[in-house]
Amino acid sequence: MQSCMIFVPFIGWLVAVIIKFITNYIYYSTLDLKLSFSNGGFPSVHTATIITTTTYIGLYDNFNSPLFILAVTIAFIIMIDATHLRRSIGKHASILNHLTGKADLHEKEGHTYFQVISGAIIGIITGYILYNFF
Repeated sequence: MQSCMIFVPFIGWLVAVIIKFITNYIYYSTLDLKLSFSNGGFPSVHTATIITTTTYIGLYDNFNSPLFILAVTIAFIIMIDATHLRRSIGKHASILNHLTGKADLHEKEGHTYFQVISGAIIGIITGYILYNFF
């Protein structure tokens, strides 16, 4: 059983990427895999991955364990980074691309709160299912 735990973050990541691929197809009418692996967009894959792992740790090891507290701390850092720092980088990239007349910088960085909360919900559900499966 414990040897399967190594797959928990990967499965959380994969579920989020598949959902991102489907929503990109619905929204943009394209089957572009590159878009699904890019930063930004719905849902936050980083958030879904860490929250899947955090949920699994909480269920497996106890929600009062130091390991769970560490996972929650890392999750908060990732979510704050996604909604603030990386989102600001995307806004700056957009302005610089406009000023230079080029499209050299990737503008779709960071996430909205909705995208991060959606990633967290996906992560909680995925972590719970994996805990009951593994």
